[in-house]
Amino acid sequence: LVVAGGGAGGTRHGGGGGGGGVLLLPQANSTIPNGATYSVVIGAGGQSGQGGDDANAGSNSSFGPPSSAAAPTHLLALGGGKGGTYPGYGTGGNGGSGGGAQGEPGSPGGTGSQPNPSVYGTTTPYGNNGGTGGNWNPGDHRLGGGGGGAGGNGFDYNDATYEGGGGTGITIPGPSMTGTEIKVGGGGGGGGPSSGGATDNPAATAAGGAGVKVGNSPAPGNHGTASTGGGGGGGGQYPDSDGGSGGSGICVIRYQIGATDTSDARATGGAISFYGGKTIHTFTTSG
Repeated sequence: LVVAGGGAGGTRHGGGGGGGGVLLLPQANSTIPNGATYSVVIGAGGQSGQGGDDANAGSNSSFGPPSSAAAPTHLLALGGGKGGTYPGYGTGGNGGSGGGAQGEPGSPGGTGSQPNPSVYGTTTPYGNNGGTGGNWNPGDHRLGGGGGGAGGNGFDYNDATYEGGGGTGITIPGPSMTGTEIKVGGGGGGGGPSSGGATDNPAATAAGGAGVKVGNSPAPGNHGTASTGGGGGGGGQYPDSDGGSGGSGICVIRYQIGATDTSDARATGGAISFYGGKTIHTFTTSG
């Protein structure tokens, strides 16, 4: 499982950041030679723009041997797109699971474009588009669109169900990886004035996406949750309402110990724990 960093939300009734791209590799298609050295890169969440500056996309995550752009040989998950910012940066950015947009007339969300450069066999790439932001017109919501999530598009500013809500993330069942469920790739919610409608999508926030934010005084956007690739939330109406940062990504590698092995683990490093007959190595610091 490879999840990129989520995109940051835009400032000043900004769009939500897109969730980080997600790649899930079926275990039947993954063979790693003994003694091979594989690099694990965890993408950071995008940093929010401040004072009206443009927001930033999330960083890529990857797992595998060295590669080049011309000949990719590893799993590469793309960072989530940034949310749009008013004025000047209205359109949401493209990314792993799409970027949100906001109130420069009908600004569109970014495109969720998660390619599959793996040489290990078929993977399932997850990427969806961001929602559309509201127009800057009297009486309009002026709400940023939601960032796309790994499991669904971000919601438009005037959606009847989740106004400006982030796109749905995905759930990795416990038996597939670690023994417990992992929820990742939720899109960030949009931001707007206190008079505008805004509704969280619970399937986005449960997967690390930031909730919506409204307010006429400085109302900074919510942050995406660390280690989920969740998108950051757009800031409220006030010019100094900064967007929220995206959540960092995560990489989970599960491998089987041979029937003749007598040790509890065939790898070293990290905080080692045991659950459900599995040996778990958890790394939480840079290196």
